[in-house]
Parts: sequence; C-alpha cells; structure tokens
Amino acid sequence: MRIVFAVGLVMVMGRPLWGVQRALSLEQLQAKAVADSNDPVAHYQLAMGYWDKKRWDDAERSLQVATSLSPSYAEAWLALGILPEARGEGWQRSFRHDHGDAGFDSVMQQAELFSRRAFLSNPMVDLAILGRFRVPPPVVTADGRMRVYRWWQGDFEKGVNNLRQSNNEVAYQQLEKILSDERAGNDGASIPWMILWHHGIASARTGRFENAIRDFAYLTGRARAREGREIDRGEVFLTMLGVQTDAGLDAHTNEFRYMLGMLYFLGGSLPEATAVFQRVLEFDVGFYQANIQLARMYEARQMWDAAIQERRNAIATNPDDPSLLIDLGATLVRAGKLDEAGETLEQAVAMTPRDPRAPFTQALVAQQRSDTATMKTAYSHFLSIAPSSWGSQITDARARLAALGH
Repeated sequence: MRIVFAVGLVMVMGRPLWGVQRALSLEQLQAKAVADSNDPVAHYQLAMGYWDKKRWDDAERSLQVATSLSPSYAEAWLALGILPEARGEGWQRSFRHDHGDAGFDSVMQQAELFSRRAFLSNPMVDLAILGRFRVPPPVVTADGRMRVYRWWQGDFEKGVNNLRQSNNEVAYQQLEKILSDERAGNDGASIPWMILWHHGIASARTGRFENAIRDFAYLTGRARAREGREIDRGEVFLTMLGVQTDAGLDAHTNEFRYMLGMLYFLGGSLPEATAVFQRVLEFDVGFYQANIQLARMYEARQMWDAAIQERRNAIATNPDDPSLLIDLGATLVRAGKLDEAGETLEQAVAMTPRDPRAPFTQALVAQQRSDTATMKTAYSHFLSIAPSSWGSQITDARARLAALGH
C-alpha cells in the first residue's frame, strides 16, 4: 500500500468519514450546495456526504469545485489526496487494468501532490478524514528467520489515532513517551521520521511550539543529510515489507523547512519565520507558499513594499491561482495604495467570477476613493454571488447600496 506524505504508514479506509455524524442528509447537502454554489465549504460538505455513500466520482467532483473556489482549502486537498486509497483495492485493480501501470502511477503521484499541498496550505489541517491508523504487523520471511518488531508500535498507533480525533493532549503524551525512551536515540534518531513528524504536529496543536520547532528542525537536517545519497538494498527491502525507513526522505527537505517556518510563525517568532521562509526560496524559487508567508511577515511589521513584492512574486510563480490577485489587492489596500489596489481588484474580479472577496474588497476601495459608480457595481456583483455564510457582509452591502439609492 502506498505511503502518503505526512499521513502514516498504513491507512484503514472505507469506514464512514471522520467518525463525525453530520446532521444533514445527502439530499439536504445537495440542496445547500446548489443554493450556496459559490461556497467552498458547502461543496466540501457535499463531498463528504458522497464519501459516506461511497459515491467516489461525485465526491471527487465536489472536492474539485471546493478547491477551485478556495485554492488553499487544506481539508479538500487532503481528501483528494487519499481518494485513490479510499476507493479501495477493487477500483485500483480495475483502473490499473484499464490504464496500465503508468496511468495508475500517474494518479497516485498526483494524489501524493494533493496530500502534500494540504499540509503546505495548513500544517494544522484536520486529519480526521484519514480514518483509523495502524502500523503493519510484524513480518516473518518465508524461511521464518526474519522478524520485524517495533517497540514503539502501540504508542504510535494510539498517538496517531488520538491526533486524528483531535485528542491532542493525549496524542502528545503518547508520542512523547516514544521520544523519551532511550531506544529512540538523541532527537529520535533511531525511530522512523514519521513518528517525529506526528510528535511535532501534536506539540504544535497543544501549544508546545518550542518542541514542534525542534522536531522539524531535526527533520529538516535529517532529510538534508540524505540528499544525493543512494538507497541501499536493505532499505528497499524493509520499505517493501512496510517498515518505515528514511528512504526518499530527502525529497521532503524543503517542505520540512517550510513547515519549520510555519511553526515559528504560529509560535509568534516572526523574525525566525522570515529567515526560514527566505531559506526555502533559496532552495526553490518556485515555492510560492513561502512568498505568501513572507508577505504576511512583512505586513505584520508594516514593511509594505516588501510585502507587496512578495505578493507579486507569488503571482509570478503561480499564475494559475487568480485568488493571489485578491491577496495582493488586500495588501495594497492596507499599504494605502488605493489606486493600485483598485486596478488589481478590477483584474481579480474578472479572473475570479465566483469569489465574493474580490468584489467586496473592490467596493470598499471604491468607497474610499469616492468612486460611486464602481462601488455600486461591485456591491451588486458581490450580492449576486455571495454565499449565505457571508451574512454580515451581505447586510452591510445591502445597506450601503440602499444609502446610494440603488
């Protein structure tokens, strides 16, 4: 079974999603998605309704709508990432038969990218959708001589499952027990990297950012040390048996580094976060998520020119995400550059016809610029696409239009 980045060694799929019972029926979820067609949450919830019914194609379509409406929707990306696993072995065999090994591998590689995108969008993404976790049982070779036992197995399973159920303190204690054992070695050097990853996430979710930062600093160094190193036959064999090794760990070096920067940011250490994100871009200028975070760092310090430049860099690197234009427009507004903001938001409105943020922000800018005509047009457009979850903004827009005699 495929190992999914930052998810686990083995995933047990196919049970009702999350273990969280939703109050709405599938028919109600469908009606809600139609009524709030521009609400990514409504489409995600509908996808979850299809998921529970094992209507995988419908679930996939709804998830794709959710991510198109909100390109940073981490939970939707994670669901897309594990969808091939959730479909089950029967679907996998059938797909491989129809499309060949190359076609199947392409789907799995794309799913891997979706999973990774989820954690890059939000390191604290909800893990409940992953279902129950278990470590592969001890392996005995055909001659009966080789046994693979894991002294950390029980606590790791419990820790991961509690983390997926948002029992974060319990999860932390169970994972901490592993790292505190002398068999784990210094900084967890003698245990699979995935244990350290989960310990770092549990640390962050319980406010222990120093611990989380230490974990990901070590993971980054551990991955960096393996860059360019050949995988020996022993590691390949153990990986085939389902035993987690550091094989291929170097492929995630810059992602670990990015996660480290996010943890500095979430822990309130902005100068350190800034330095780490800059380091990420030194290794990969196309890592646009780091540009986004740097823009936030500079905004927090009111370094407006630097923030605006990072927003532009993100757009240049990832022009397929027009929502980045809205972010640039909002930064220009905060910087007091209203004329540039107006031009940027006009472009954003044209390129993101279903995103209510663009016309709403455009209307606010037009109001500050005393541009009544644009203000009316923008508020009218906003009201035509805004989902019900924007209740207070809808009320405000209607009041302002009424005041303008519209």
